[in-house]
Amino acid sequence: MQPPAEALAWLSGAQAHIANVRRLREPSGTQRAGERSPGVVFVATAVRAPDLDAGEFDAHWRERHAPLALRHHAGMSGYEQLTVKRTLGAPTPNPDGIALLHFPDLASFRERFYDSDAGRDAILADAREFLDLPRCRAILASEYWARV
Repeated sequence: MQPPAEALAWLSGAQAHIANVRRLREPSGTQRAGERSPGVVFVATAVRAPDLDAGEFDAHWRERHAPLALRHHAGMSGYEQLTVKRTLGAPTPNPDGIALLHFPDLASFRERFYDSDAGRDAILADAREFLDLPRCRAILASEYWARV
């Protein structure tokens, strides 16, 4: 029997998010319980622009931004969009989504995050249309799989 989602809120400290996952490019590599997955993951919160409602934000992210990300993040080996449906825990500003950009190694992240200057400019111009960029945050992480 699985615990209710509310019982898992402690896993992320002050907050936990219930989200729908869209896998737009399946991460490559083998994931084994208890082992570090290959590569690195760029994890970015997505906070919608104040003039968009949740549906407009999600449609833009899915239909306009995702194709750009798949085209211009040249070194990316996996891409997932997590649309936050509910937040558990402390009442702080909540992201509307979380992007997971997987890279096979640190060099691919550093040297091939964008395919070109024009690709970088296209991604940033689009991000300004649907994100409140000053409120978005990002980290570079390693991924470990666990059986629960």
